Amino acid sequence: MRILIRVLVSAAALAVATAVVPGISLTVGSTAARVGTLIVVALIFGVVNAVLKPIVKAIGCLLYILTLGLIGLVVNGLLLWLTSWVASEAGLPFHVSGFARVKHPQKDKCDEISVHSHGRLSSIRSG
Repeated sequence: MRILIRVLVSAAALAVATAVVPGISLTVGSTAARVGTLIVVALIFGVVNAVLKPIVKAIGCLLYILTLGLIGLVVNGLLLWLTSWVASEAGLPFHVSGFARVKHPQKDKCDEISVHSHGRLSSIRSG
């Protein structure tokens, strides 16, 4: 029962991610096909997380400590990207195209990362 609840919550989170994040897409017509695809992708994501996340945490323990756990966001994004690849290999219409860039409203450049440290705002920019 707990596994079913986790899969359904993961499927709901993936549905929200496909609606909110521009780089994540699900190209299915009917609602039933969407729900089925999201449940299968949630199962794949659960297996990928169960197998790889402990290994990545053990190997990258120092990075987790140095970044106070923020590297976990990158790790989760990469695991979702891997899930997208596995899903596409399985013939599922779920795709993660990459990490989204945020366009700055007053500038022509995209800000990828903004870090506030020691009272200064530093940005890594790409053209």
